[in-house]
Amino acid sequence: LLARVGEKFELPPLPTDFRLGEYGTLGRVTDLIAESTNSASMEPDNSPDIAEDTKPDIGRDEVFNQLVSLYSEALEYPEEVFSEDVELEGDLGVDSVKQTELLARVGEKFELPPLPTDFRLGEYGTLGRVTDLVVA
Repeated sequence: LLARVGEKFELPPLPTDFRLGEYGTLGRVTDLIAESTNSASMEPDNSPDIAEDTKPDIGRDEVFNQLVSLYSEALEYPEEVFSEDVELEGDLGVDSVKQTELLARVGEKFELPPLPTDFRLGEYGTLGRVTDLVVA
């Protein structure tokens, strides 16, 4: 839901230290929107005018390696436990809330567009599937 709010209000990416638990009420989410839109409107737009298709492409292996590092650090698991097909929930016990949070971090890291409204988290239960999502 927070991803949809971000898309609807064109919010900047959430900071890496963002804590979902601090926004457990609609009032706190409203505060987040107000803070984000006010600070964004006060900042000058110094971004260069570069076409989206000029972003450098990185290979699938590099994307996977970066995801392993991100997930390993966030979950405090050794990198060795992550493979293409290890089930995040079934094998590692990563609940859907944490998976959603990690996908938000992935979106920020790789500057992905917002997820479609028909996105199903269950279809991306392995790092191999998340890698495919990023590459696509």
